Amino acid sequence: MKFLALDFGQKRIGLALCDEDERLAFPLKTHERKPNDNRGDFAAILAVVKQHEVGGVVCGVPGGSVQSDEVASVAKRFFEKLKLEAEAQGLKLEWHDFDERFSTSAFLNSVKESGGSIKKAREEGALDAGAAAMMLEGFLEKRRTDREREA
Repeated sequence: MKFLALDFGQKRIGLALCDEDERLAFPLKTHERKPNDNRGDFAAILAVVKQHEVGGVVCGVPGGSVQSDEVASVAKRFFEKLKLEAEAQGLKLEWHDFDERFSTSAFLNSVKESGGSIKKAREEGALDAGAAAMMLEGFLEKRRTDREREA
């Protein structure tokens, strides 16, 4: 199944996809948010769902500190409203929350290790989409592990 991962932020939402076999995750794009325009955000995200024939959405939710708990609360409300909009449009999707606490730092480390420029990644808007891809990789790995334990 194809999954779309969302790395939620107040200013941007990183989007990443995986292949049908759930083996490879890759950054797709960064959606620039407009203030007080959740409907525009929902339209952009659901257009990606339809275009790429996505079957499930992985919602990145931070945790572990008071500040991240506040952000997590905002993110969860956003994702719940997104889910309701998807259902209103007749989209039948799997929905998953996943801890995205370390996705940005993991992506920055991979950029650094590959000799890339962190500054360039930030300027090109690759940071949020890259973080979404790292989160999606973690989700897919956990999903594989859970399936192996059940078998």
